[in-house]
Amino acid sequence: MARRFSKTSAPTRSISPLRWAGIGCGLTVVLGLIAIVVAYVLATSQPPPPREAAHSPAVSASADTGAQPSPSSPRTDSSPTTAPSLEAQLREAHEAGRSDRASPVRLTIRQAELNSYLARETARGGDVQNVQAYFGEGTVVTTGRVKWQGRAAYLTVRAHPLISGGDVDLVVDDIAIGRLPAPGMLRQDAQNRLNKALDELLGRGRFHAESVCVRPGVMMIEGRAGGRL
Repeated sequence: MARRFSKTSAPTRSISPLRWAGIGCGLTVVLGLIAIVVAYVLATSQPPPPREAAHSPAVSASADTGAQPSPSSPRTDSSPTTAPSLEAQLREAHEAGRSDRASPVRLTIRQAELNSYLARETARGGDVQNVQAYFGEGTVVTTGRVKWQGRAAYLTVRAHPLISGGDVDLVVDDIAIGRLPAPGMLRQDAQNRLNKALDELLGRGRFHAESVCVRPGVMMIEGRAGGRL
């Protein structure tokens, strides 16, 4: 009588929980490295121009449509395109500030003139290079290359102006490094740097700002100089 042999299946090899844990840790490390690389690329890559860059310098809406400006905004009865150069306006304001009699002062800062000024200032060297400023509807956007963690990165700062104690201050609303949101700790530092640069441009002293208005391509400031401020 022939013997019958039954075929038995080969024993299966199970993966131990410890090995599964090792595989999971390895995947976590790999994904973490990928995330770091992606974050680095996004942080150091050049972002697209801000939407304000699409705005061309424009005459105020009130001059174009006949609308009346709000009481908190500067008067716009003269076109920003026909205003004297910024250098001439600042010189006139500084001269008025030496007088014992207060007189009204209006400053029209055109985007192109401000960028020329910034180009001259950053040409001296420093941590910030290739600075560009853009004026939008109520917003001021600055971009540039900065030193971040030992490497060059692109910084974009979006702010809005306000009057504080007779001075024009910029309040930072948003800040990004490359294409990523920047750490919150950089917000105050960026705000301090912006206001320092603005103070150097306008000059603190006997000029008392009373209103500020930002529109595409231009920022207008009104106040008074001289006398007892």
